[in-house]
Amino acid sequence: MNPQDGLETRWERDTGGHLTDAAIEALADAQPVSASSAAHVETCETCSARLADAALRTTTLHREIHALAASPQAQAALARPHARRSPLPYIAAALIVGLLASAPSAASLPRQLSTLRAAIKLQAAGFKQVGLAVFDEVSGPVSSLLFAAVLVAAGVAVAVWGSKDKERRSNHGFA
Repeated sequence: MNPQDGLETRWERDTGGHLTDAAIEALADAQPVSASSAAHVETCETCSARLADAALRTTTLHREIHALAASPQAQAALARPHARRSPLPYIAAALIVGLLASAPSAASLPRQLSTLRAAIKLQAAGFKQVGLAVFDEVSGPVSSLLFAAVLVAAGVAVAVWGSKDKERRSNHGFA
């Protein structure tokens, strides 16, 4: 048990004063619960029995998982090399379908490109004006702070993405 003082205990007790299933499972999994709930399970026969059953289920499940992982079928499956399929045929098929779907509009392509070029120039000029207006209105330190905040946000996003990617790559077998 890992009792913690000051934790919110509303979820830990039912209307009869006994511990809820969530609190029993938390105790069985060695998760923190309030000191009053930890003390209650030591003095209440009903909650003690429920905790013993939950701990037994957890132990039994743990043993069964390890036995399954040690089975010859699981070992053979883990030893077998995993073939990685290349996405290139699917990418090529998607490109071919896209080209075939756009073939009817190929005649108007030069006119559309000139319109697109003009729209891009107009958008670039608009972005330039907005950027100048924003940075002209704020002082140097404020714009530096804004730029630093953007860089920190980008760094946090990369770190979160990288840790999730590493976690995905490491969770391919039994622990």
